[in-house]
Amino acid sequence: MKTLRLFIKLIKGEATGKDKISLALRILGTLSVITTLALVFIISISLFMVIVITNNNASTNTSWSLNPHRPLPLEVMRWEPDVRIEAERNQIPHTVHYLLIIIMLESGGRTEVTSDIMQASESQGLPPNTITCPFESIKIGVAYFASLYQQFPNHDGLNIFQAYNFGMGFLNYANYVYDFNTAVSFSRMMANGRRITYINPLATRINGGWRYAFGNMFYGMLAEEFLISHHDSDFILPVLNNFVVTSHFGRRIHPISGILHFHNGIDLVNPGIIDPPILATADGEVVFSGWAGGYGNYIVIKHDETTFSGYAHNSVNLVSVGDIVRQGEQIAIMGTTGNSTGIHAHFEIMINTTDFWQGHTDPAPLLGIRR
Repeated sequence: MKTLRLFIKLIKGEATGKDKISLALRILGTLSVITTLALVFIISISLFMVIVITNNNASTNTSWSLNPHRPLPLEVMRWEPDVRIEAERNQIPHTVHYLLIIIMLESGGRTEVTSDIMQASESQGLPPNTITCPFESIKIGVAYFASLYQQFPNHDGLNIFQAYNFGMGFLNYANYVYDFNTAVSFSRMMANGRRITYINPLATRINGGWRYAFGNMFYGMLAEEFLISHHDSDFILPVLNNFVVTSHFGRRIHPISGILHFHNGIDLVNPGIIDPPILATADGEVVFSGWAGGYGNYIVIKHDETTFSGYAHNSVNLVSVGDIVRQGEQIAIMGTTGNSTGIHAHFEIMINTTDFWQGHTDPAPLLGIRR
């Protein structure tokens, strides 16, 4: 109230010099409080966003690859070259297996079912099956999937699958990690609770055979049946437990040339064991098995579209290209072939790459090995 009285006196020309100084100090004090409160508010919001983003990002370290025990039929795989061309055009070449699964779920790859084999018509706001050319369906379907994948990079793959069916609004509704109950909730909301019969073994097993009348709330789960998941922490040791690390990942003096170079793996030894086995660090497909120069006998296993592991200097490779291996399965015998100074396993992990000669990362943290 005193501030108001002083302001009125100033307007009337009745304020003394002392009144003017008092008013100025009160205004400055008020502005200081407002500024402080604003700064506190901004800092609080920023900290909240950092926590939320950190928590969400921390929960999306799952990657997926095709399940070797649930292979896609030839009717689907025949579209792989066309899908790969469009995936590369849309800068998502590592999602080809996702896109093939969409074809599986939408049409089984059979044009006699529908020419719109990716059911891409609805993504364009058109009625189902409006697209009458399978190649056009792939072009539009891949572009739509890419838009979801690229605009919502923190969501895991199953969420993107579900959004392909539900639409982009689902990704704004859902948390970063796929949850079937969230899909059910979203479908119920969009359908105003209306149910319809759904004759599908998965639905029959879960609820007796129905779904809400908006999209397909089972879509993510149906996709998951064709996938196997990998987490960063899921890698196991490629050697027996009584191991010794003889050289870590990073810069070192090369034991043969004596030149400083970058060691792109970790060297492991099982002392005192004859013919120590080399084990697959995770499930996957063998994509290289043979002689690789300084690596000697070398094996590369593909765990998903962007994750590989490498095993070098083996005395004998026990697997061939195309073999599907399970985590812990013996794939080689430890040796000293190639440029090597003694029997050991040179083990590598390559991530975020589609070229297994690149993308090397330190295996030690992923294996729980401390320096």
